Amino acid sequence: MQLKSLLQFKSQGLKHLQGSLELNVHRVLPPSECAPDCLVFVSKVEFAEIAIKNGAKVIVKTSSLDFQFSAEITVFETPSLSAGMALILPFFDLKEKRFENSPHHFAHPTSKIAENVIIGAGSVIGARTTIGAGTKIGSQVTIENDCVIGENCLLHPQVFIGAQTIMGSSCEIHPHSTLGSDGFGYVTDPQTGNIHKIPQLGKVVLEDHVEIGANCTIDRATLTETRIRSGAKLDNIVHIAHNCDVGENSLITAGFMTAGSTKFGKHFTTGGQCATTGHIVIADHVTLAGRTAVTSDIKEAGTYGGFPAVKIQKFLKTQRALLDLPEIWKTWRKQNKSEN
Repeated sequence: MQLKSLLQFKSQGLKHLQGSLELNVHRVLPPSECAPDCLVFVSKVEFAEIAIKNGAKVIVKTSSLDFQFSAEITVFETPSLSAGMALILPFFDLKEKRFENSPHHFAHPTSKIAENVIIGAGSVIGARTTIGAGTKIGSQVTIENDCVIGENCLLHPQVFIGAQTIMGSSCEIHPHSTLGSDGFGYVTDPQTGNIHKIPQLGKVVLEDHVEIGANCTIDRATLTETRIRSGAKLDNIVHIAHNCDVGENSLITAGFMTAGSTKFGKHFTTGGQCATTGHIVIADHVTLAGRTAVTSDIKEAGTYGGFPAVKIQKFLKTQRALLDLPEIWKTWRKQNKSEN
């Protein structure tokens, strides 16, 4: 990558401070492992010194780092390491080169596949399914009938896309994830005790720029749709039940589980292993601390924790109080013994 390419990100906070823009860099590595052909991110003085010792010629530093670099080093500045990485690392991402077109796949004659679509070996494209331009499909992917897959999507190997699923543009689905499996809908016969399935007739809709991690399951709706709105990102091992609606730009981390028909607002964010019950509504800009369980509507933005979920300040006070319980118990027993 030539460093001139990075000038396009000036409006996004990436500044060129000094040095040549004619250099080419081939790798991004941490300071302790870098070489002269690497681009290096540094946020602390000790990391900058290690990078220079290892011969780094191109450094991206955080705005908060006060360090004087020698004139022969090309230096960029970013508000934060994560912000800089989000802008720069896509130049080095070779993910799409993992995919090769193979003649050993099956596409139904009624499917419509645009130009520049890559389909890996063993994949199956169902009847009346449409695949948008530039989409890449790994090996052993199954896309059932009547699906719509948008442009420039990336479906990793062994993904399953159930019938009638609609996917917008620039979505990425990681291995072993399932979109469009049946929702968990059953009724018990009060006379016999037998359990009867309620057929799941709806679909799954992913809007643009959605990313689904590995081993996730998103169930089709009972009658209408389960929707993941634009920009939402789901970590690995996440379950979204039937009829749910996940808000725009949500960040849902590993182990999240939800029951059906719950609506999540914009910018919903979770720590690990959170859960919500079904048929509730969660407001915009809600964050759940790790292992939080939500049992009723959340009507105000903010951070919540515990089971059942409460505002984080109350949760933390309760947790601190619990630490004192052993001493309170000891004191109570002594007093109780002395009184008796």
